[in-house]
Amino acid sequence: MTKATSTYTPMMADADLPVTRDLLVERARAMFPTLRNRAVETEKRRSITPAAMQEFADAGFFKIMQPKAFGGYEMGVDVLVDVVIEIAKGCGSSAWIVDLMTLHNWLMGLYGPELQEEIFVNSGYGVMPSAMSPGTAVPTDGGYFVSGNWPYVSGIDHGKWAALNARVENGADGPPDMRFFVLAAEDYGIEDNWHVLGLRGTGSKIVVADRAFVPNHRVMSLTDAEKHGAPGAAVSDSPMFSGKITRVPVFCLGVVAIGVGLAEGVISDFLDRVKSRVNFVRGGPQQTQWAATQIKLATAKARLEAAKQLLVTSARDLMQKIESGETLSIEYRASCRMHAVEVLKICTELTDSLMYDAGTGAIFDGEPLQRAFRDMHALHSHYFLHYDQAAELYGRVLFGLEPNSPLV
Repeated sequence: MTKATSTYTPMMADADLPVTRDLLVERARAMFPTLRNRAVETEKRRSITPAAMQEFADAGFFKIMQPKAFGGYEMGVDVLVDVVIEIAKGCGSSAWIVDLMTLHNWLMGLYGPELQEEIFVNSGYGVMPSAMSPGTAVPTDGGYFVSGNWPYVSGIDHGKWAALNARVENGADGPPDMRFFVLAAEDYGIEDNWHVLGLRGTGSKIVVADRAFVPNHRVMSLTDAEKHGAPGAAVSDSPMFSGKITRVPVFCLGVVAIGVGLAEGVISDFLDRVKSRVNFVRGGPQQTQWAATQIKLATAKARLEAAKQLLVTSARDLMQKIESGETLSIEYRASCRMHAVEVLKICTELTDSLMYDAGTGAIFDGEPLQRAFRDMHALHSHYFLHYDQAAELYGRVLFGLEPNSPLV
């Protein structure tokens, strides 16, 4: 197991040092010992500790993609990728929460100034759990009555708000009118069903609402924003908040960074473990002398380096296109999702390979290799990251066929 020897000291994000990519990455890297030491407790709680959430906030992580007008850094998903890789080495659940809360703050930047002021002004940052599974929304004077049960709402224990997807019941024919509704914590309940294989510490529980009133300024159609522009353009002139950047490439590349960080942790922990392993049945030698183990390790390391390079390059290329105002073609958007799932596939395969060679001691509860193995497979379950669906979509687009999925 990689030794965790020091304790993280929280650093205020608004200190005298200018906040840069390198500073944020170094803060994430410095958290490794604390994250690793806290990982077992996080799994047992099935939720991130309040102390960890405060440390992430103090380090400025939730502000990475938040608009500057409301105290954020207005950086890109490429910066988030670099930060999340470091966090995931220590704790996959923590990386998931930092990743999603930061991405959701970017989405909040697409809303108008009235909602952004509600979310960001008091604390200087947002913690915005969200869910894609649709509820229902009934129009009324000044807003909507929203009802439903939304599963998999990560980080809901820590949110003062929740952004929930719902279908507007307006009696109109045609495609469903799907919108995001931001509900205050007092307007929804939480059902705890989060007993799962991996990413146990994310607290991804069920949110329940029954005719919760949501005023119009807390409602937005992402589809309309992508077609016609987002209200957030009145707050920031950055192309990131124009609304015309589809969320799928940003989310896929951002979330897959967790897999890369987990895989880097797996290789490090595997190295530590096999250095002390000897085949007692054969009277030796030490496992580091086994040709099979040497080949597995070398293959895993090379594949991870290639996967990480693909992810980092894809994220930076995406941000360059966004910042230049370039319209992202369907083929390009589909390629971003394909790159993401290919990276995750590589990370999962190398994790499986090393886990199978790490010995019985690695399968005990509390072992970092076992936890990373479970977290990696849980990460695969996200519907944005379904390999065959992403590959089919990209293949169709390459053949000049119409996309068969809205996830592009």
